[in-house]
Amino acid sequence: MKTSCEQELYRTVGSMLRTLRRSRHLTQETFAQQLGVSRNGYQQVELGRHLPGFQLMVRLEKEYGMDFRPLHGLVLRAGEQRRASREQMEQARKAERTAGKRGERR
Repeated sequence: MKTSCEQELYRTVGSMLRTLRRSRHLTQETFAQQLGVSRNGYQQVELGRHLPGFQLMVRLEKEYGMDFRPLHGLVLRAGEQRRASREQMEQARKAERTAGKRGERR
């Protein structure tokens, strides 16, 4: 499950690509072909369900002048949320194991 920052990151990237594509008056099909990806894969990115791969992001920066630097803060916050979430899950598992051991002793 995605954290709120990850969801925001995915939506933001999708919105940036949609804006770029529309500014060039291209269909999703045509733009996906230009990028060398499937239309369905591209559509998932534009809808905010997936992120483009690193190589595609580098290509978008070089060939289309996109700047992903403003997203770096979102990436960092998403990582922090993910770490906090993992720590909470581990604490919950530890508490369950401890509670289970107490129940076995009785």
